[in-house]
Amino acid sequence: MGNEYSYETPTEGQQEAGAEASATEKKEEELEEAPSAVAAAPADPPSDKYADGGDMESPGASEDDAGEGKEMAISESVERSAGDTASLNDADEDGDDEKEKAAHTSGGGGGDSSHAAADVAEVQNSSNHGSARDDTKVENGSTKTDAHAEATDASFKTDEADEEVIRAKALAQFIEKYGAELTPEQIANITPEQIERLSHVGSKAKGAPQHLRNITPRPIVEMREYTLQPMYAHSYLHHTAAKADLRKSLSPLRLFAIPETGGQLNVATHLYHWRGGYSERNARKVDMASSEEWKEYIKKVQPALASQKSTIFMEAGFIYEMGDRRVVGLGMGRAESTLYMGGRYSKDAIYEVCRYKLKVGYDVIPQFIEVYSKGLPSKLDAEGSDPSTNLITVMYSTVGVLNEVVEIWRHGGGFDAMERSGAAAQEAKEWRESGSLISDLTTDVTRSVLKPLSFSPLL
Repeated sequence: MGNEYSYETPTEGQQEAGAEASATEKKEEELEEAPSAVAAAPADPPSDKYADGGDMESPGASEDDAGEGKEMAISESVERSAGDTASLNDADEDGDDEKEKAAHTSGGGGGDSSHAAADVAEVQNSSNHGSARDDTKVENGSTKTDAHAEATDASFKTDEADEEVIRAKALAQFIEKYGAELTPEQIANITPEQIERLSHVGSKAKGAPQHLRNITPRPIVEMREYTLQPMYAHSYLHHTAAKADLRKSLSPLRLFAIPETGGQLNVATHLYHWRGGYSERNARKVDMASSEEWKEYIKKVQPALASQKSTIFMEAGFIYEMGDRRVVGLGMGRAESTLYMGGRYSKDAIYEVCRYKLKVGYDVIPQFIEVYSKGLPSKLDAEGSDPSTNLITVMYSTVGVLNEVVEIWRHGGGFDAMERSGAAAQEAKEWRESGSLISDLTTDVTRSVLKPLSFSPLL
């Protein structure tokens, strides 16, 4: 095939043996004898001008005083390359669109700066002084490679010609972006192995970095607390109940409640379990913003809102690891399949919310979770606990007021059930010991009781 990457000047005898089949065999022999790729050496990252991870097809202008030297090196490389060359824009007279598409796909796209930095370093430090690639020209101070895979056989057109175009396009784009960091000698001495690897950089760089591609988003819990104007509180609850189904269709609502006692009144507290993490939350917010029905609801309730607060939490891991039906979690469907909700257990149910403000420190929350989880079984098994009492969740803040732990219990039997279970826990030795250790980690504790509204998934 034409425009081969041969790296030695053809001898007079080779020129006389101009048969296309012989040229092909010569290329295969030379590639087999080509030196192995120089191992990539550690390198400083490219300058800001080239390390932005942008499209590799973006021009990377080289310094004016280096342009002439690079042009000379490239011209010398052209004299040593074998085969006739033509512009990539005219490649394959048959007009095969797939070839051009393949070349763009492999060579284009966002650059992977870590791979590119290693390739630049390898070229800069390479001790291999073999001949350069095929025909190259200089335009406006930057180098651009023109390669044309002129097939000598029908089979080459479908396979090898495609690969040749991809390699040439990748090499050209590499020089366009990083040519300013290379000397003319380094450009002239790029090896076949380096070209082979460069032709795959574009495909590797697409999408997120490799170490981020397989990370599963961590579920988050959002607690929203809206302080209501007392004179508009009833109107707010009325409109909110009327649009409850709309809210549930647009967001993973778990609990919607208002305070009974233990703190500021007229605060609508609602919890959302975003299983897909922030990405799911962001996507749903877009849906809300585009819903005309939701926007109409917002207009109606805005006058009732005195203030709004949002805090992001993550649930403690032991909530889903204990395997105890009395420990529920906020995941969608878990409470519905675990709790007995019906009759007086829905009508009388209350939620006990304890909020712990912890001391400042990176290891305080892990210590709290460890101490709490060790004492919890004794509290759950305490003699005299009400059977309608369940631990809904223990979660710690990650956005908002930090070093805060929120503990939520559901008492299906109402205040009486809460009192019975609380009294039983006082007699649980391990729980009392844990409580003593927890007090050393906290600076403040509040306890309030919330009543779920009729449309709340958790009743």
